[in-house]
Amino acid sequence: MTKSKSTKAFIRSRLTFVLSIVLLTVFTVVMFQPADRATAPVAEGSNKQAVLTLIRPMSQIATVGQVQDIYWTAKDYSADSVNINLIRKVATNPDRYEFVRSIALGQSNTGRATWVPRVSDTGDLLIEIACVSSEQACRTVTDTTRPMAVVDGGRFSNTASSYEALEGLFNR
Repeated sequence: MTKSKSTKAFIRSRLTFVLSIVLLTVFTVVMFQPADRATAPVAEGSNKQAVLTLIRPMSQIATVGQVQDIYWTAKDYSADSVNINLIRKVATNPDRYEFVRSIALGQSNTGRATWVPRVSDTGDLLIEIACVSSEQACRTVTDTTRPMAVVDGGRFSNTASSYEALEGLFNR
């Protein structure tokens, strides 16, 4: 009888020890979670993060001077406008991008805009639909595995100075 009581006490003490370690580990993980693993803040009164997704153009060749339509969707994005940027991939592992130029600043969030490629738009290009509102957490979705190439076929070279005016006219 004494042996079984001491065995039960031993098992109870071991279970208490293991449970203490588990609780301490959970507490440590919860309390000292790295900041980069935290979720992005969202606008007050909102429980959803806005998402802007590029629909088109995707993985194509664009010709200098030829009008390109840009389409995107906005989910849970409350702002009336977006910025549309042209970015270039400059490195991998980790992926890094550089800003090439703005296609449209403060573009109405209608899901459609126009881009007229210029001779200077070179490299592995991507179109970025960017959030304007700093009050709302937002992320943009662009397929970075399929960059776009701009080629100069010579057909539109003499209208190079009008590219900016054409984008401005179409992106009101």
